[in-house]
Amino acid sequence: MSTNLCGRNIMQYAEARNTMIKYAAPLLLACGLHAQSDSISINGTELRIGMPKSDVLASLAERGDLVKLKGIDDAWCVRFKDDLPRKSGCGNFIQFGRDKLVVVSRAMGSANGEDAAAMIAALYSTLDGLAKSGKNVLAFSTKEVEADDHIRLRIISFFGGTKKYTFTTQQPVGSQSASSSSVDLTESFALPSDRRE
Repeated sequence: MSTNLCGRNIMQYAEARNTMIKYAAPLLLACGLHAQSDSISINGTELRIGMPKSDVLASLAERGDLVKLKGIDDAWCVRFKDDLPRKSGCGNFIQFGRDKLVVVSRAMGSANGEDAAAMIAALYSTLDGLAKSGKNVLAFSTKEVEADDHIRLRIISFFGGTKKYTFTTQQPVGSQSASSSSVDLTESFALPSDRRE
């Protein structure tokens, strides 16, 4: 019975790996091309680091809802007017310092379920091994955290130009339902300290 289970796991891993290979190259190419831009678009508004706070808030308020976050200095969630509240997190996020835009993070996509999580887990394993070997030519970082509520977070960040693209995979650990697995992709401006995570 254990051989059959092992064979099924190998088949699932191989299928996830093939799916990852199918989508990873175009995604990395798209991220690389898009990273050459010095702006991030949220709700149709092009945002650049250093923009005046009044201009940013006025532009974003025309097309979306702004929600000021408590506990984070001058930080805001930005949503389309028709967006439903997210289960967790903010989605699009901006922050100001000295009345200038200093942080922009845009939600680029999300997927739920074990297939999506398995694809990113395979990508994580591949890149983590590459990072540990010291033979990488791609700027990226990996991080794994297990939360108290038996959720494993695997974070993969790719760096290109001034941008950082982050995949975050949430998977239950143990006997919890795999249907609660999810994958999120965000785009943000990379801080110099981010590259040393």
